[in-house]
Amino acid sequence: MQAFDTSMIPAQERLDAAIDCYCRIGRMDVEPRGGGFGFSAAIYRSPLAAVGKISVSPCLATRTRSHAAEGNEYDVIGIATGDAPVEVRLPGHETFFYSAGEAFLWTGDQSGTSVYHGASNGLINIAIPRVTLQSAFKDLSMIAGRPLPASAQFRLLTHIVSGFLREAEGLPVETRSITMQHVVDLALVALGAGGDLGQQARLRGVRAVRLQAIKADIEASLRDIDLSVAAITSRHHLSERSLRALFEQEGTSFRAYVLGRRLALALRLLRDPQRLHLPVSEIAYASGFSDLSWFNRSFRRRFAMTPSEARETFFNLLDDR
Repeated sequence: MQAFDTSMIPAQERLDAAIDCYCRIGRMDVEPRGGGFGFSAAIYRSPLAAVGKISVSPCLATRTRSHAAEGNEYDVIGIATGDAPVEVRLPGHETFFYSAGEAFLWTGDQSGTSVYHGASNGLINIAIPRVTLQSAFKDLSMIAGRPLPASAQFRLLTHIVSGFLREAEGLPVETRSITMQHVVDLALVALGAGGDLGQQARLRGVRAVRLQAIKADIEASLRDIDLSVAAITSRHHLSERSLRALFEQEGTSFRAYVLGRRLALALRLLRDPQRLHLPVSEIAYASGFSDLSWFNRSFRRRFAMTPSEARETFFNLLDDR
């Protein structure tokens, strides 16, 4: 996992350092527009793919012919997330723009320029080995070098990659690998992959990826007492019936899953030395429970002890060491 934020660089060094850093990461030249230049990026690389969330100030980012000839084995799907459209100029292609929710596949052997016009331009980038894409598409030129329309799959990819990058450092290696496989599968589906590889991606992943995105959303929203079926279905653009089916395939329900995650959060908070002074009621509310009696009953049913007993037992064990 790599993270960069040029706002942390001293002002007198920022311009040159920011340009140098961006050029090394993106393997391209950059020409600032409007004087200054800055960007932030979170990037995760794996053998299956690399993903990044990037915000960049107005500039021209150019992959020269020399860059394109260096033998980059990855092609990059860029999904726009900013307010302003991104302009793309590729030799042999008409200039085009892609806007928030839309995407663009830039092959690693293609030179060209992206022009970022907005005050802050957001992108989700997914770099996939070209050999993977060539196995799924007879002719990449049919989808590369042109704007790809916004879709539910691209929205889902944006949500998954953003959530994954927030949580990647705390995830087990196996979970990271599974997530990256899901990202590749969904990217192939979003691009319209055919053949055996495209079929495998569909069979393996869309439902699993959507459920993972919903779980990540739930995890980030556990402390919100307004977390509900309606809130999740609205944010993920699916029906209540579809949401119920996703959890049923895992032998649980939305409400049972949320309750389990909130109880696990409460247990972590109860065992946090920095929160030892807090009453159990505050721990309950900080875990998303609005009803203290319900919290106590649920906690005891799950852990076979009261919240106070769980806290006391844990710290007694620490004292005995």
